Amino acid sequence: MGAQSWSSGLKDLYSKLVFTRNTKVRRTLSYSIHEIAKILGPETTIKDLEPIFCILLEDVCEVKDGVFNNIPEFIRSVPVSERDKLALKLSNQILAKENQWRKRVERCDLLEKIASVISSELFCQSFIGYLMELCMDEAASVRTAASTTIGNVLVILKDKKEFSSTLEFVIDM
Repeated sequence: MGAQSWSSGLKDLYSKLVFTRNTKVRRTLSYSIHEIAKILGPETTIKDLEPIFCILLEDVCEVKDGVFNNIPEFIRSVPVSERDKLALKLSNQILAKENQWRKRVERCDLLEKIASVISSELFCQSFIGYLMELCMDEAASVRTAASTTIGNVLVILKDKKEFSSTLEFVIDM
């Protein structure tokens, strides 16, 4: 079984499983959707899996967590020309207010990984401000994680070929 089996039945089965009432089944799918995307390839991923990915991202917490933790890997699996569009589409979920400080620490790690798969310009426009906010968080662990993440993100973005003037401004601060 592989990408060639997707169109001949696996796609329909996968779609049915996404809408099952059994949370454990949906949770399993959410934690593995990025691996399915790697097998299917970029074009099929954006066409068939991206809508399912978005559905799972709106599910209950235990399902959503699996998808959320694998956002960078999923973005990496779509065509390069579609990565920024997908990241922008997911930005509301990524930047949503989180009440638990441990989740905000995880968000820092997630943003660092996202920085490596989207354009520098989009990251600076959409995500760097949120990281700056996390640097002033009430929880010391979040502030520490965010400040470390900003340093790592600046290195990642600086190494990209499309190093933007926005990022140069941030570095000069």
